[in-house]
Amino acid sequence: MMTSRTDAPRSAGIVIIGNEILCGRTRDTNSHWLSNRLHDLGIQVRCIITIPDEEDQIIRTVREFSNQHDYVLVTGGIGPTPDDVTRQAVAMAFDTELATDPDAERVMRERYRDRINSYRLEMARIPRGSTLIRNKSFAAPGFQIKNVYVFPGVPQLLAEMFDQIIPSLETGEFFERRIPAHIPESEFAQILFSTPQPLGISIGSYPTMHEDGSWTVAIIVSGNDALAVDETAGGIEHQLRELERSKGIDESNR
Repeated sequence: MMTSRTDAPRSAGIVIIGNEILCGRTRDTNSHWLSNRLHDLGIQVRCIITIPDEEDQIIRTVREFSNQHDYVLVTGGIGPTPDDVTRQAVAMAFDTELATDPDAERVMRERYRDRINSYRLEMARIPRGSTLIRNKSFAAPGFQIKNVYVFPGVPQLLAEMFDQIIPSLETGEFFERRIPAHIPESEFAQILFSTPQPLGISIGSYPTMHEDGSWTVAIIVSGNDALAVDETAGGIEHQLRELERSKGIDESNR
């Protein structure tokens, strides 16, 4: 039986930190991966931003996103080199300071033994009051402070560590209906403009150009209320099929 959710989904903002992303040296795959995972958990990503390894900008962005979203996910800049300023900046964003986490230090010392040095130990310093997010690779640990979750920028580490935070998230479910269109967007746009959009329901039209030069279009109706998604999509599809039939397009030649 179809169920209906009327409470609003939790929102998330994603902050990608790294000069290497902004200059094109490194491809950002983390925001795409995080968006997929959060969507699967019924959490709505509202904003994604990429910013440089600059303390002032990280401080401003983390504060702003923390106030605007239920959850903030940050990746990059928590290693041992001079450009890794994220830990310090996040601490400053919440008016606190870095402090050595005993568990992180212990793991570092056990892992590296006689190869331990001050730079590796620096990665065990996280904002005071944070909760550690561990990784099995003994690399820079992540941490959570308030509604902000900070991860290394290495995609494999992010994927390894993400599941640890799921119990702290209020998750839900998104529902989606895909309606294929067989006429150009400009010919059915009025249907979408005239369709009432219930609170929490998203209606979008997405054209795709294929290698042979042909186009296909899909209308996507999504949201966290299954009944509203189904009713809205049903209304759009009915009008769309009527319009297509009026233009001589029917089931036999779609």
